[in-house]
Amino acid sequence: MDQCSVCGVYQEEGAHLVSVSDGGAGGLFGHFENGQFKEGWENYPTAYKCPNNPQVVTLSFTVDDDGTLADDPPNTREVKITVWDFTITDCQSDWIPVYSTNLSFQLEIKPIVDHNGASLASTITCSISSSSEPGICMNKKIVPEDEYYWDLQFKDPQENFNISSSDPTQPKKRDRAVSTQPLTDATIVVNCYDFGAYGNLQAVANLPNIGMKYARVKRGQVVTDKMAVRIPLDDDNNYISDAWFSNQGQAGDDNDNIPAGDYPGDGLTRYEEYRLFHLKEGGIRLDPEKKDVFIFDDANIGVGDFVNTGLEIHLWSSLASREGTLVNIYRKTATKGPQYGIWTMESDEERKIDDHWIYGQCPQPWLNSPNVHIILFKGSIEAAVQELHLTLEQKEALIRSVIGHELGHAVNLTHCLLSDCIMYSMVNERNPNHIFCDDCKKKINLTKVQ
Repeated sequence: MDQCSVCGVYQEEGAHLVSVSDGGAGGLFGHFENGQFKEGWENYPTAYKCPNNPQVVTLSFTVDDDGTLADDPPNTREVKITVWDFTITDCQSDWIPVYSTNLSFQLEIKPIVDHNGASLASTITCSISSSSEPGICMNKKIVPEDEYYWDLQFKDPQENFNISSSDPTQPKKRDRAVSTQPLTDATIVVNCYDFGAYGNLQAVANLPNIGMKYARVKRGQVVTDKMAVRIPLDDDNNYISDAWFSNQGQAGDDNDNIPAGDYPGDGLTRYEEYRLFHLKEGGIRLDPEKKDVFIFDDANIGVGDFVNTGLEIHLWSSLASREGTLVNIYRKTATKGPQYGIWTMESDEERKIDDHWIYGQCPQPWLNSPNVHIILFKGSIEAAVQELHLTLEQKEALIRSVIGHELGHAVNLTHCLLSDCIMYSMVNERNPNHIFCDDCKKKINLTKVQ
């Protein structure tokens, strides 16, 4: 309503929006078209897109009349709103699970007070869904097993949180953490009990005047739309840390082809090779591009010329404490089934057939069967040394060749027709063969079903 400055008569007059502002908060004024936000407005905005960063925002609307009767000053109205966010930091990008380590995650509600000055401190509840791989890696367990059955657990006790189990029948699951008081920021700690652990972490808060809201995952400085933290960081969802050098592929892949041959694979999947083995050389994660074979060297005779196959050879500790020659004892996720190794034995027996000394044996069935083993006949070798007057160097060369030959049988190689191949049926004691021919190398098969 304007008053004429000449006659003093009051009369209704139109008005229009001069400007809008959010004080530089970074939001956008606009409208909706077909359910989609569009920046910009003609007469007046019908929507406001909040900025990405949480804060108290003051929205200002300046209106002026048309000024045909009187030119009144513009009128500004302000409305305050709270742009809030609840975040949890992502898993650190370089983390690969290791038994008895932990990870910390930062929880944060911003701003700490809303536009009315009320605190946004809330009760925060965190939960974990975890893998439960048997043992702590592919071939080792820790007792008591029930203490570490769940691979990811909340540290208990820890500051600001009460830890419990979502399943009363499994009190050691430790998959639920509830803050002891309303908070706007906190750190939650997760313990890892397996070299192949994986799972999801979520947090929910009951925000005052807003309700129950899940935390969004914050990766670096970027807040994503994800509502769960993947542990470890695993954007391709193959249960394997993206930080592992050979993560590219599916968890169940078994297409190792180094050395190249007619039979790719070594019976162990990508996930199993990632999950780690405890061997004589220590705890190692394998290379899923290379074929691995395991030797239970109880006889302490080594592998001789078997190294010339190009296979990745791993020595295992004593067979006496193991479940036969089974390699992937504690398999579960993405497994193809049992994979076995080879057991070395030695005997003082002297064996001879048709005036030919028998220096070794590898009884069938061969890999992939349980209890595949080779026998080195020390008695025959010592007898040959005496009978043929072999030097110490010739004796050692003979032993290396015999071990390599018998282990060749264990990986499904039959006798070769080439006289200069180590798999030839006869051996020259004074100058034994040490090399596998190319054709034999291609025929190595670690996964044959016997």
